Amino acid sequence: MPVVERQRRAAQASDVPLAELEQALDGSGLDRASADAFIENALGVYALPYSILPSVLVSGSAVSIPLVTDSADVGRLAAAASIVDRAGGLVADATAAEMIAQVQLVEVADVPAAEGAIAAARAELLGVADDVLGPLRARGGGARDLEVRVLGGPEDAMLVVHVIIDCVDAMGANLVNKAAEALGAPLARLAGARLGLRILSNLCDRRLARATCRVPVDHVGDIARRLVAHTELARLDPHHAATFNKAVMDGVDAVVVATGNDWRAVHAGAHAYATRSGRYGPLATFELEADTLVGRLELPLALGTVGGTLRAHRLARMSLRLMGSPGARELAKATACAGLLSAVAFGLPREL
Repeated sequence: MPVVERQRRAAQASDVPLAELEQALDGSGLDRASADAFIENALGVYALPYSILPSVLVSGSAVSIPLVTDSADVGRLAAAASIVDRAGGLVADATAAEMIAQVQLVEVADVPAAEGAIAAARAELLGVADDVLGPLRARGGGARDLEVRVLGGPEDAMLVVHVIIDCVDAMGANLVNKAAEALGAPLARLAGARLGLRILSNLCDRRLARATCRVPVDHVGDIARRLVAHTELARLDPHHAATFNKAVMDGVDAVVVATGNDWRAVHAGAHAYATRSGRYGPLATFELEADTLVGRLELPLALGTVGGTLRAHRLARMSLRLMGSPGARELAKATACAGLLSAVAFGLPREL
């Protein structure tokens, strides 16, 4: 099919005017002047192929999923989507968009007393955070909770305070960092401690997305055996888990980049989450339940549909329009589905 026909069909399926899609695609969505505003010492723009998985069935609704990737396996990803769609599609969900602001306190004079003082001042501290979270509060977000963690042994005299912030439809990194900075001095006073580091955590394990697919074994034959074998080996061997997770992240990355999000933060969180059992393992798993192959994926996804790159990158904005202008949670669900489909594609024969 010619590229112009693919563009026409994508625009038609998403109710986007073809002329607007063509304009967004022209120059890959970012001109030299915009690139120069993004980073220092910009020379130009480095382009990658842009494609789309049309009408992927996610929790009963058809979703077009944009992809930016240099992988030659987009055709295999489309084949995986077709197999799963014929079996009823995917089911996805996502938790609230909660990020963690970390404040490190060192040389704490009395750790138990410091814990008590911080807990007693919880409401006041959340108010300090909310004072710098105006844009998030305007969207219904803001500081939600506070946790105190004791790290190391008694000799370390160290606390790390987590402030949980609902970022709603933003990725939220800049505002979460501002909240961490604002909380540093009052926390140090309460704890009788020296102030250490203040920064967000990219292990956003309170901001999870999950996807599931169920495919009758007789629909996929030997593919089921291969995917189960990949899962079993990945659970036992971190060397293979890294390879299997790379397959998952091929799909995740493609959506994250297409929608103007931070793929480096997503990678950091995903691979850290893969170690949550104490051993590096697979993000996606495939198991046989009676005569059905069941695939599951869970990973942290800090994605935004407002702010950031979207302000300057017209193709990133167009990606969201092609998806039906989702909020951050809906985007996370679709991204998790792309990751699970990419894992399914990993089990397909090479000729597909």
